[in-house]
Amino acid sequence: MKKVLALLFMSLMLVSVTNVETVNASSKTYEGEQTICISASSKSDSNKYRVYKLKKKKMSKTSEFVKLHNESEINFWKASQVTIKGQQWWKIGKNRYLKDTRVEVVNTDRMKELGQELPTYQN
Repeated sequence: MKKVLALLFMSLMLVSVTNVETVNASSKTYEGEQTICISASSKSDSNKYRVYKLKKKKMSKTSEFVKLHNESEINFWKASQVTIKGQQWWKIGKNRYLKDTRVEVVNTDRMKELGQELPTYQN
């Protein structure tokens, strides 16, 4: 009986770990002011970055993540920089925000000058 309960508990843990929601924001449209990408973390090998939402004038974590890159290219977003309670955030959609810590602004004008391909946006 103990083995059955242990197996049941382990399977529930695996289901909860594998049910992390990663979002492809292509279904949502948002016209931000700047082009951004997310830089890699120096502390982990994570390919995801958490999305926050504004709830009752406070930023709260969601179960939603955005991917830094897919198999062959970096993901880019149109975003607007906003200040909420003295902290900088990047708005990437309706009530969807990213922390400012790892966000990098991309100079698309310079990319055009160099003849580079303009990015495909995830929102």
